[in-house]
Amino acid sequence: MAVTATPAQLDPQLTRIVEDGDELITMTEIRAKFKLGRTAGYELVRRPDFPARIVISPRCHRWLRGEVDAFSETLREHPVPGQIPARPRVQPSGLMAPQRRLTGQQHPVRARKESR
Repeated sequence: MAVTATPAQLDPQLTRIVEDGDELITMTEIRAKFKLGRTAGYELVRRPDFPARIVISPRCHRWLRGEVDAFSETLREHPVPGQIPARPRVQPSGLMAPQRRLTGQQHPVRARKESR
């Protein structure tokens, strides 16, 4: 007979969460909140100023909704400096424009297989 334990019995940190009534959120919810893709979401949660994760099991992590909301508010109030927007490329035109060339080797095109 398997004995099941409640999360509060497994970890003292989870006991605090249950008592405080704060909700645990997943990586999918964090990505949706910040409107990020998968890679950018994982880069976000690895930042040193991002709230600490709560380990449920070796491959299962959660974050406290209140702490993530507070982090989101600090980002709105104090955006990260140093990100310079890329300037659009300006292509010279007229006589000063260099001729465009294809470089590299040419390879013959294979014939398609005939369907039966």
